[in-house]
Amino acid sequence: MDGIRVEYDAGKSDPKGPAGVPRGAGGVLWARSLLARVEAPMARLAAEGALEAAASPDVRKAVAAHNALATVLVQHEVLWSASWATSAEHALAGLAVPLVAVGAGG
Repeated sequence: MDGIRVEYDAGKSDPKGPAGVPRGAGGVLWARSLLARVEAPMARLAAEGALEAAASPDVRKAVAAHNALATVLVQHEVLWSASWATSAEHALAGLAVPLVAVGAGG
């Protein structure tokens, strides 16, 4: 999980999305891919029954780290989603601008 946190810290200001994808959508996809990588160990612990109420301090520490990182990644995804929506609205507004203006004299 520490590796994912380091990757997030390194790429959070300019996430690298797939080629040909708008920047906002790339940020969302990047955050979702990191979140999926964070969720996998927790799913494995849950399947093994290690997330019980009487879990060891190490498990509680791992769950706390997971929750903190997952929260940050979801917030990052929300911010990139909002940025992407705003840029799409600006693009649509730009499409409404007339391309040719006819002068008063004809």
